[in-house]
Amino acid sequence: MANNAAAKDILGFAKNRLNKFYNPKQYKAPPAVVAELVQSGAAPPPAPEANLKYKKSGEESNGVIAMIDTLIADIDKDNQIMGVEEKDAQKDYESLIQDSADKRSLDSKAITDKESALAQTKDAVEKHTENSKSLKIALMETDKFISGLHQDCDWLMTNYDNRKSARTGEIDALGKAKDVLSGADYSLVQTGRSVHLRGVRHA
Repeated sequence: MANNAAAKDILGFAKNRLNKFYNPKQYKAPPAVVAELVQSGAAPPPAPEANLKYKKSGEESNGVIAMIDTLIADIDKDNQIMGVEEKDAQKDYESLIQDSADKRSLDSKAITDKESALAQTKDAVEKHTENSKSLKIALMETDKFISGLHQDCDWLMTNYDNRKSARTGEIDALGKAKDVLSGADYSLVQTGRSVHLRGVRHA
């Protein structure tokens, strides 16, 4: 667009110089700043003036000026198109920047959420590990208790008959002892031993 603006200035300058010969009423003297630049040597010297007086009223002059006008119009149109494209590009750029910012925000939130979830998962794993250890210890204690119960049950099953016989003998002996205390007189034989109990009946 800067190049187009410079080209448009050059074309305008050329048209103005042509109007100086062909359309003096439309000729505009250059600004004082331009004149000073020309005098100071900062600007290039003007092009030599051609002897165009014999074409002053001819169609060639109008054709050249019209061509310059067409070029200027094309430049203006090109500038308008570039302006619209620049606005569209600016909108696209701003939209891209906004989308990128939104995505960064979402990604940052997702990372924070995942880090939080990871921390919670690690904490849960540690708790489950501790619970698992406690349960294993409790299971070992339970197995030990059950093993002891099995041993007691096995002993009771193995010695059941002997214990039953001994209990029966104890009951019988207690009965006879009661009878003796009541005045009976007889011998009590139990478990291979002879015990003579003599009692005296009391009135």
